Amino acid sequence: MKALFDRKALIAALAAAKTHAEALEDVAPTHTVAVVVAYAAPGRPASAHVAFTASEITAALTVPHQEDGAERGAVAFDPGDVIPLLRKLSAYTFVLLESVTDRLTVSAGSTIAVVSATDLDGGLGVPGPRGPCTWPEAATYDGATLARHAKTALPFIYDDAADRGHGIRSLACHDNKAVATDGTKLIVLGFDFPSTVTLGEHYGDKAKAFMLPRAAAVLLAAVKPRGPVATRIESPDGRVRLEGLGMVVEAVQPCPFADFPSYLSVLPSAPPRCVIEVDTAALTEALDRVRLVAKIVTLTLVPTDRYGMHGEATLHLRARDAEGATIDEDVTVIVTNDGDGYAGWVADIGLDPNQALPAIKAMGTCKRIAFREVLGPIVLDVADGMAVVMPVRLD
Repeated sequence: MKALFDRKALIAALAAAKTHAEALEDVAPTHTVAVVVAYAAPGRPASAHVAFTASEITAALTVPHQEDGAERGAVAFDPGDVIPLLRKLSAYTFVLLESVTDRLTVSAGSTIAVVSATDLDGGLGVPGPRGPCTWPEAATYDGATLARHAKTALPFIYDDAADRGHGIRSLACHDNKAVATDGTKLIVLGFDFPSTVTLGEHYGDKAKAFMLPRAAAVLLAAVKPRGPVATRIESPDGRVRLEGLGMVVEAVQPCPFADFPSYLSVLPSAPPRCVIEVDTAALTEALDRVRLVAKIVTLTLVPTDRYGMHGEATLHLRARDAEGATIDEDVTVIVTNDGDGYAGWVADIGLDPNQALPAIKAMGTCKRIAFREVLGPIVLDVADGMAVVMPVRLD
């Protein structure tokens, strides 16, 4: 690989790629960045890209460079080695990058520096060098809203890298909703306005549904795009591509929406039996304390007076450690009249605090929690949507 780059633009692209790669460390540790140079169609300028990879996605940022003398190729290196060299060459507008087997040469004028690198021989599968994307556009979302939903949904996305089940390792987007579940808890977030949708004739309504791998959700939360984010879906396997983040991001593996669990059956259709409003900070602190001694906590609603349970009441939490000792916590709540006539009914509901806490933290300024049967779904109001946590059976 050999190409002449705009020095400032290359520094900015490498710094951005390094920041984004570091944000993905919890998905797949990576600091490797590749500069890829490839000629486009005849009569069009060559394209240069700073690219980085994770286990689930590849991403590329376009970098200005001079076409003369450019050679197709790819080289991987740590941007932390190269950025200081580029900054030292502040007297020059352009710098030449040239790779030979295991080293990368950075030069401008009479100054030459060498760092370790890996010649990829053009073999890195990044989005940019393949040219313009021919996949049909599926939908365009407000970037800030999509990023906010991705950040909120992350604790609900299954994060075991050894498990390749894409369905619960993804953020699903369809019917103007973003949905995530790890199999034990669920979050559904809506968009305030319809996304713009343009579909190919052979796609039908299914083109509105796609899944973002967890790495893409992490990246969205880190980048926080302010403008529109366009999504494209490759036919027929459902691989997704994001545009509008200042880079092009593509999923490495097919991830069809059909792999996402059928979550609609979990959403309750019957009205709740009891609805409470709670100080989420107090409830979080109480659950944090009881989960230190037990994996399961029992919830019971205790009336403040003997005349009923509308108004103020106490949510009693009890847990037992391995030796049978108990720990008790009380949280003051308000019982509302939103139930179906059984207002105030909460008796011995089992809850896994480790599963409930992410949902409670997602509530933000919301306070409403709705209960149904002992083993029925517990629904929590969150900003832009709702979270569902399933109780556990008590012995």
